[in-house]
Amino acid sequence: MSYQKRLVAVLLAVIFALFVLTVTAQALNLKGRGSLSFSAGQLLGDTLFEGFFEGIPLFSEMDDGSLFMFRGEADFTNNIGIEFGIGGATNDLIMSSPGVATLEVDMEAVMLNGGIVVNVPIGRLVPFVAGGVGLVNFSSDEAFIDETDLSVNFGGGVKIYVTDHFFFRVDARDHLTFPEDTPDMDLEDVHLIELSGGVGVTF
Repeated sequence: MSYQKRLVAVLLAVIFALFVLTVTAQALNLKGRGSLSFSAGQLLGDTLFEGFFEGIPLFSEMDDGSLFMFRGEADFTNNIGIEFGIGGATNDLIMSSPGVATLEVDMEAVMLNGGIVVNVPIGRLVPFVAGGVGLVNFSSDEAFIDETDLSVNFGGGVKIYVTDHFFFRVDARDHLTFPEDTPDMDLEDVHLIELSGGVGVTF
């Protein structure tokens, strides 16, 4: 067996052992707890417009970019809690007209949201679903954009408690935004998908 195959086998064995330990451990009691966490990852972009704008063929999209999120959670019961999040992302804005020109500019997003979390503790493994509302501010000095839009976020993930007060987390969420300042483009909503991972502490 090659070195690479042995390394993969060892890593898989460690992951499996951690999974077994977290699932078979006594279920955590989350009631009355609070937590703070930090996550980083990707914010996958979406097509903003594809068609004709004032008779000119035009394609506009937000490209994939990097994301970070700070989240706080307060659990009222072992299963139900509230969550607040604040973070940011950098996504390029790409505008092109086939056969004419392509323009790519830097865009930043600041995200603020809150909502409900439903936890399902299984030993030290805590799958969860979450949903809520918030605001997203998009800005770009190059494209003279600065607007704040309503957002709805929903998704889920899993928290893996290494100890009673330290955990890893993985999130997959859809931040659905409703742009307002896009005249004549018939744009109703934009789906920005968060894929992130991070660490947290409880108190």
